[in-house]
Amino acid sequence: MNLGRKHVFAVLIAAGMAFSSTAFADDRTAEEILEDINGLAYPTYDGERGDDQAFRKRFFELRGALDLVKAAYILELYQVDPDHEKVAAMLPERWRILGADDKRKEVAKSEMEEIIASAPDSELAGEARYAMAMNVVQENMWGEEKDLDKAKQAVEVFRKAMPDDERGARLLSTLARAYEDGSDEQIGIYQTIVANYPSDKYAGGKLRQVKGLGKPFDLEFTDAITGTTITSEGLKGQVVIVDFWATWCGPCVAEMPQMKELYAQYHDEGVEFIGISLDQPEEDGGLEALKKYVQENEIAWPKYYQGNGWASEFSSSWGINGIPTLFAVDRKGNLHTVQARGKVEELIHELLAD
Repeated sequence: MNLGRKHVFAVLIAAGMAFSSTAFADDRTAEEILEDINGLAYPTYDGERGDDQAFRKRFFELRGALDLVKAAYILELYQVDPDHEKVAAMLPERWRILGADDKRKEVAKSEMEEIIASAPDSELAGEARYAMAMNVVQENMWGEEKDLDKAKQAVEVFRKAMPDDERGARLLSTLARAYEDGSDEQIGIYQTIVANYPSDKYAGGKLRQVKGLGKPFDLEFTDAITGTTITSEGLKGQVVIVDFWATWCGPCVAEMPQMKELYAQYHDEGVEFIGISLDQPEEDGGLEALKKYVQENEIAWPKYYQGNGWASEFSSSWGINGIPTLFAVDRKGNLHTVQARGKVEELIHELLAD
């Protein structure tokens, strides 16, 4: 992107014109536009400066500005070559960028509606339908103004229009998180996914999570470090925090110091942690990575090395599709919650007092 176009975009964005259909006057090829998109240099976040408010402000302002430039380029690509193979993947990104701002989300909505009306059976119309449904779901899941009926209606509109599209399962899974764990509504949603989307890898496990609350949490494995056999029966009488994690997972590693502090503070009071690793297969270095991390960071609690990454049988059976995920098990060995992340200490106090 040469200096002249940088100046052009700065003026367009400042004037609120970055999304106008007349924003681009020069005749460029799709390849030239894609070259500009690929050439956008996003800043790298420096975690060591995370407490520097001025740095954070500049970082997110720059990312936001570059996102707007990217969104404008994507529109230009669509206008130049609407049938280009990259358009169906890139326009949803433009809509996501616009949807982050209340002043621009209506522009995105209008674009999606126009595409659906003009070419209802096209791949791009499918992308538009999905983006519109997900936007409505996410906007109505949380907060004082949430409207779950509106969210459900948006999902059903998508499923009716595209009954064979597997993204219906993704919409339903997102909606399910808005309901109380174990509620009839949540269970019903997961049952719908299992019945209608057999290729979904996680809904059965999610259903197991919500139906398993208050029931025994069965577990048996050999500690990857000590070789000791760990069983749910042997853990009874203790409060157990089950941490699904991996050494390659940034958020997991970032939270480990706090986990160590909590373990040191409460272990002697009857609290055990169990680390369930989603590290890669042994032949890919997963077991070695786990052992090295545990040794270097002095992680004292038992580790269940499953040995098959995301496809590991135990974690998959519990619907784990994002880490870190933490469960809490009470002294009787019953699953208390599958949403323990961020409130481990609070749950420890609650379950020790029970």
